[in-house]
Amino acid sequence: MDAAEQLPAPAAATRALVHAQPPVHPWSTGLFDCAEDPGNCWMTCFCPCVTFGMVAEIVDRGSLSSGASAALYVLIGMVTSWWFLPIYTCFYRTKMRAQYGL
Repeated sequence: MDAAEQLPAPAAATRALVHAQPPVHPWSTGLFDCAEDPGNCWMTCFCPCVTFGMVAEIVDRGSLSSGASAALYVLIGMVTSWWFLPIYTCFYRTKMRAQYGL
């Protein structure tokens, strides 16, 4: 009898959840394929606040609209002379990695 069989049912289920691997999904594009979607490429290049707003809306599960997230992005950039934005976006990247198992 192994250790998992000796545990009560709830503990064994918890152990299985902790050791479960997230599903592996293949990437839809390659590392340097950003130009395959020219509209998104140009939008992100010239107006990153819009792209950030769309990503933030997905990560926050709609609690804040993409327009409000984009406006907050610009406001934080203007108040901090744009130096805080990489730190601010890092919080969202971390949250996205945790949500989607990236």
